[in-house]
Amino acid sequence: VGSGVTNGTPAVFSVDGNTLLNNGNVQTIDLNLNGKTPSAIIINVTGTNVTYSASGENNNTLRDTTWRPKILWNFPSATTISTNKPLYGSVL
Repeated sequence: VGSGVTNGTPAVFSVDGNTLLNNGNVQTIDLNLNGKTPSAIIINVTGTNVTYSASGENNNTLRDTTWRPKILWNFPSATTISTNKPLYGSVL
């Protein structure tokens, strides 16, 4: 992940919501920016009912105070989003 990230443009990632966020086999969630500095980080999360509870915590890039203001979690198909863990950044 992150091979298409370039300096100064938004980095866009797409993930299946419940595979990533509600999966007991996932210990930590992080992004690889390959040393680049994108203008924003957009994480498109698929699924209509997304739960973030069983997966591990956000780590490194996703917790870094430098990146938090630039992170946008987008749930374009969601009718329900449930979480008992922090999603650093903004939620659309």
